[in-house]
Amino acid sequence: MTMYQIGPMTQSQAELIANTWRYEGLYAFYDMDQDKEDLAEFLDPKAREGNVFTVSQMEDVVGFCSIQTENGEVEIGLACVLI
Repeated sequence: MTMYQIGPMTQSQAELIANTWRYEGLYAFYDMDQDKEDLAEFLDPKAREGNVFTVSQMEDVVGFCSIQTENGEVEIGLACVLI
């Protein structure tokens, strides 16, 4: 049985994702360094606080999710590492 854990994203996890997760082809749009403002926000611990969570399997980060609320609307973002 595969067990996953969800928890607040640490700074080292954010840096790992931003610096190493890369997608191919059309999906390269999702690489963190494609948008400098998004990258800065992703790497800012205060901006992530309470909004961005990692999904881990054992000690490995395998995904993350973000939850943003604004004007009564909720936006959920999901990402996973490509194996």
